[in-house]
Amino acid sequence: MTGERLHEVLHERVADLPGADLVDAAWARARRTRQRRAVGLASVAVVAVVAVGGGVVAGLGGGDDAEREPAAPASSGATSTPAGAEPRGSYAGAQVWQAPDVADEPNLPRLQGGPLPAEVDLSGAGPVAAGIGRAVAVFEVDDDRGLDRVVAVGEDGTSYTLDVAGIDPWADSGGNRLSPLSRASLAPDGERVFLRQTGALAVYDFGTDEWTRIDLDGRDPEDTWWATDRLLVVPAEGAAPGLVLDADGTRVDTPAVDPPPPVRLLTDDEPYGVPVDARDAIAQGLVLSGDPSRAGPDLRSREGVAVRWGGQSAVLVVPDGPGRRWLQCCPVVGWLDEATVLLESRHSRARVLAWRAGTEELSRVADIRGWRAGDEAFVGSYAIP
Repeated sequence: MTGERLHEVLHERVADLPGADLVDAAWARARRTRQRRAVGLASVAVVAVVAVGGGVVAGLGGGDDAEREPAAPASSGATSTPAGAEPRGSYAGAQVWQAPDVADEPNLPRLQGGPLPAEVDLSGAGPVAAGIGRAVAVFEVDDDRGLDRVVAVGEDGTSYTLDVAGIDPWADSGGNRLSPLSRASLAPDGERVFLRQTGALAVYDFGTDEWTRIDLDGRDPEDTWWATDRLLVVPAEGAAPGLVLDADGTRVDTPAVDPPPPVRLLTDDEPYGVPVDARDAIAQGLVLSGDPSRAGPDLRSREGVAVRWGGQSAVLVVPDGPGRRWLQCCPVVGWLDEATVLLESRHSRARVLAWRAGTEELSRVADIRGWRAGDEAFVGSYAIP
């Protein structure tokens, strides 16, 4: 089923649902997040990497051995050029720009007026999220026992805690324990978030402070995603058909739409995270194959963010190195505008960065802080237009 046909069907099928007059606006926002979203987990200091289904859990050891961000050099009064992305030739027909090392990230200029606060606090020390209305981001932090805490960033920039008593880690059909939160969990308008449970979804409403449990009749919730602000898609699995569900659990009698194809530069590149689009532009995290016959610089074992817009392609590559950024380091967060993509830079001092695609303009948006020794990983989901 095409996106246009699903749009028509949704108009027909949700006419009797609350807020049906907002379907057009919801659909426009949902275009940017309508992909099944792979779980990408960042951690504090990598000691082991374990493949878990479609996601990656990076084990860590906090404390004194965790990487520390070097202090910015004291100003000598001399004028210096701010750090930014540097041109590095081409790769599979795409412009290549290289991000600075982790140690140089503090020298990036701070983005003013962005959608996130300058610092996101994952410590769980903030006020309770009840009744905040909407969230611009939601994070889950695991410890060695499983789900530890969920933190929601409100429109006011405050890091709130979400009461997740009764929410447990869940296991897929292969017995792999996976995160309840996925990168697809936060609705496009930020008013609801779902947490995955074994054979079910738990949907939280930030306006009413209410949880709704939706039974999936044994279906796997792993790749669930939002088609609009209210409608959830649970993809087909085996002989079981896919489901389209309202946030209140009501089933909508229409086939589930297939997600768009991932962004690739070469057939053997490995996309990860969420392809996020804005009008004619789309971006996604990418592990680059580094085929030397197709690339100018040596990109083997590099990761980056691939962007396509207006018939052009560009990729921001990030340096490798032990103790630096980690596997699946740079998932796309969203778009600041039609030319500027937001991405995570995941390492022990993780940040959200903004890149004006195809240029040297790279800036800091938010620093992600607040994990503790013993924390296993965090995963973030964003509702940024």
